[in-house]
Amino acid sequence: MSSINKSSKFLSLFFPIVLVLGVLFISFKNYTPETYLIGWDSMHPEFNFSLNAKRMLSHVWGGEMGLGAISAHSDMSDLPRVLTLWLVSVLIPSSFIRYFSIFFSLILGPLGIYFLLKYVFQREKVTLWIYPAS
Repeated sequence: MSSINKSSKFLSLFFPIVLVLGVLFISFKNYTPETYLIGWDSMHPEFNFSLNAKRMLSHVWGGEMGLGAISAHSDMSDLPRVLTLWLVSVLIPSSFIRYFSIFFSLILGPLGIYFLLKYVFQREKVTLWIYPAS
């Protein structure tokens, strides 16, 4: 009986472990030490968090964007990410902050989808198409 419990526990942890190991392998192969990961916008809050916060809170005209333009996207949606990067910047070097945020997202995304789908498909169904309201 205990061997069945051990094997079912192993199988329940197998796919999350495979996902994490796969992402760690991809991260290891893509990381170049002492370099900065630059995205399409080349705006790095990790260089000056206070200036970036000031720009985010009062941003209509983006003079730092190319030749200057009216902001066409919401900078406030980036606020939680910047606050998280600011907290993490105490622990890791600035050249690794963006790598860390990308690799951490690559780990959390597949794990979140895995556990969501596991939850959805393991719920007790009332009928073939309707889930119980809980």
